[in-house]
Amino acid sequence: MALTYTDKNLKTILHSWGRFRATVSEAVQPGDALNYLNTGATNAVQLADQSGSEKADCFACQEGAAGDTIWCALAIEAKSASTVGTGGVVTQVYFAASTDFLGAPLYLGEEGKPSSTEGTTFRQVIGKVLARDRIVLSAAQTSVGPIVETIAGATAVDAVRIAVTDATTGASGYARGLYISTTASGTKTASGEHNALGIDVSVTGNTPYAYIQSLYLSTSGNPTIGLVSAISIYLDNVGTAVASVHLLDLQVATPTASAPSTREAFIRCRNHGTGTPTSIFFLQANNNAKAATNFIEQDSVTVGPVAAAANVGTDYTPTYKVRCLIGSTTFYLTGVAES
Repeated sequence: MALTYTDKNLKTILHSWGRFRATVSEAVQPGDALNYLNTGATNAVQLADQSGSEKADCFACQEGAAGDTIWCALAIEAKSASTVGTGGVVTQVYFAASTDFLGAPLYLGEEGKPSSTEGTTFRQVIGKVLARDRIVLSAAQTSVGPIVETIAGATAVDAVRIAVTDATTGASGYARGLYISTTASGTKTASGEHNALGIDVSVTGNTPYAYIQSLYLSTSGNPTIGLVSAISIYLDNVGTAVASVHLLDLQVATPTASAPSTREAFIRCRNHGTGTPTSIFFLQANNNAKAATNFIEQDSVTVGPVAAAANVGTDYTPTYKVRCLIGSTTFYLTGVAES
């Protein structure tokens, strides 16, 4: 759709809900989306703006210059007004095109104006199209997209917190604190990706421990649990046109100038308790299938921990060797190629 949203004299506020008085910090027009101005001013509002991540908190019910106190509302219904030309000719003005329909979403745009186009910096749904000449705007609409927060101070806090208590007693199904469902339907080429959850971390200050994702699981009261895993990954049927399948894909890029001073490993296994695990890896097959074809698969025998071995000994002829560092001493596990 293409929304045509003009200033005063071309729209009328038909209804408003949740009215209150507020002082505007800049000139506004009826129907403008406003943002609470938290800079020490009393009852002040400013134009909401997606480019500045200033979300819509309410709407202007009347015109006002900077410093004026006007009526605002949490929700409004606006109607486009007709224009009257020379000779009294009336021209109907519409918000929306003839093909637009009831329920088409309106987003926060620039400088307090609703838009039919979703913002690129801050994405907030602020209304719906009721008819070509009527729209409803509400600050209670769903707000999605970037959450801009700055954590400052001497103590650790959460920028966004989700606290969930699962008191369900069902015999099946999932109880999830956060559920994400995405569908990748567009055709992507070259290095195009689809990420159901994307996390980018940039560390610019001294940090003893930096984790892209930190997981912690604990129990209380010794509940009966069949299986505990910090992460459970289940890859279902991915079709027949997949080039490679990895349940866990680990990649690292470390410039030589900033190589770690102690170690660089793909996987770190640390026993932090007093008990002794039964194994580092547990391989399990299902339905009489193999747990895996190979224990280690390396794409080259010339680079990496698996390399060609020299012929030594009299009882066997080792073909490959796996390099192991135990303490500060290097050992090799030798193997013979399958005949």
